[in-house]
Amino acid sequence: MSTNSKLDGRRDLFASVWRQLAATESFAGMTLAQFIAVTEDAMTVRKNLVDVKALLSSLVGERKTADAALRETLSLVINAVRGNPQFGQNSALYRAMGFVPTGERATGKTNRKAPTTPADAA
Repeated sequence: MSTNSKLDGRRDLFASVWRQLAATESFAGMTLAQFIAVTEDAMTVRKNLVDVKALLSSLVGERKTADAALRETLSLVINAVRGNPQFGQNSALYRAMGFVPTGERATGKTNRKAPTTPADAA
């Protein structure tokens, strides 16, 4: 348990004990009602943070779903460009969409030279 989450419990404990055992007393120049009012901002921010984390988690899930649909749509479009006789895989449109036209693809052949051994190696 982190220190921050312990603060919630400690604040509630202080208020509860204060209410039960010394409800009419003042400590640190504050009454119980003033203590609760002063510490309410921190409690509100904590609650808001929990709400925002839940919203973030939800939005991340929505983004995943939307991204999957986007990928599928992009795939459909590029496949339609490839299959269109007016454009195809060698078109400027295909290149502008970030793909390498088939006419410009490397063959994969490397033409490596055989390793040479020095004559004086022995």
